[in-house]
Amino acid sequence: MVKRHVQQVSVLLEGFEARFEEVTDQELREVGDILLKIAERCADRRHGELLDADQLDGVNIKEREPLRLALGALLALLMSGASIALLKLFGLSDGLEPVAIGASVVVSAAIVFGGNALQKLESIASPGNNPGRTR
Repeated sequence: MVKRHVQQVSVLLEGFEARFEEVTDQELREVGDILLKIAERCADRRHGELLDADQLDGVNIKEREPLRLALGALLALLMSGASIALLKLFGLSDGLEPVAIGASVVVSAAIVFGGNALQKLESIASPGNNPGRTR
């Protein structure tokens, strides 16, 4: 929720920056007021409400999380298949398959989610303990 809000604020500010050369004095004052409001709310640690909802109406951001999840699942499947094929090729024990699959999932998550990989794996592993989920 906070991440989406911050992305919307970022897109709004990028829009102001893109047309900065053509702004009127009134628009420049409005941008200054917006920046002041953002600074005050950051100082108050209100990161999820840097701007009011009405100020962000019409600001759209691209949702990439579903695509990342799909790519992560596809990569995990491909890596799991490849690791099992390598186990068979080298004549290793079938008991290593769960280890190979688990390692494939962890490596896939690290590739797709980077530094947030462990957090994503924890939220998938324990759906009842997901901090971003409301009940």
